[in-house]
Amino acid sequence: MGTNKPKNWPRLDDYDGVIVGTSLKINSWKKQVKTFLEKNKAVFKEKRFGVFTCGASAIGESEDACDDIAGRLTKNYELVADIHDAFAGVLDFSEDSNLGRTGKMALKAAALELEKEKGMTIDKERRNDFRDWDKIRSFTEGFAALLQ
Repeated sequence: MGTNKPKNWPRLDDYDGVIVGTSLKINSWKKQVKTFLEKNKAVFKEKRFGVFTCGASAIGESEDACDDIAGRLTKNYELVADIHDAFAGVLDFSEDSNLGRTGKMALKAAALELEKEKGMTIDKERRNDFRDWDKIRSFTEGFAALLQ
């Protein structure tokens, strides 16, 4: 979605399939994505439909984060995606980060929890990139195969 305003969202009738993605902020999906899913859930029941999230919850093992997607779709929207996945993101503590003070504090708390749970080391002064581009590529190729 290039824009957050519903009036500017594309007409989904023009597409064979749709992938919806959202970052996670304090383990919550973005409001615009939730609105988009609610507004278009009838369309998603008729088309190929994929969902992904990107956030700290998928760092390390992403199975629980992936199960969370399926659970939220079913519970909140009565939807089942043809394909879904959870991708690890970037934890950016650098001076260039666009996070405000509160955001950095919340992210540091999440980082400490990840270190404790998964035995990881996270640099809380720099940018930590946990994205797995092969996994992301595989997801998009899998969705493309569904459309053929």
